[in-house]
Amino acid sequence: MARRADRVRPTPWQWLRYSVGGRLPEHLAPWVLRDATARGWRWRLAARNCVYVVRSRRCGCCCRGRSGCGCRWR
Repeated sequence: MARRADRVRPTPWQWLRYSVGGRLPEHLAPWVLRDATARGWRWRLAARNCVYVVRSRRCGCCCRGRSGCGCRWR
């Protein structure tokens, strides 16, 4: 098992992109596997879902495909 100092983690911007469905670079694949399967995965999933809530509240339309809302988050 790798020491904690040896683990590669995504940058905050990479994590935000990952939390909304974006891809991470290939060298972060072990981190993604650990994130999805290690103990506490439910809490991390809830944190990622909070990003969606904050994002949808910011534009005020919930980004559900309303035509003409002018939302840049779609």
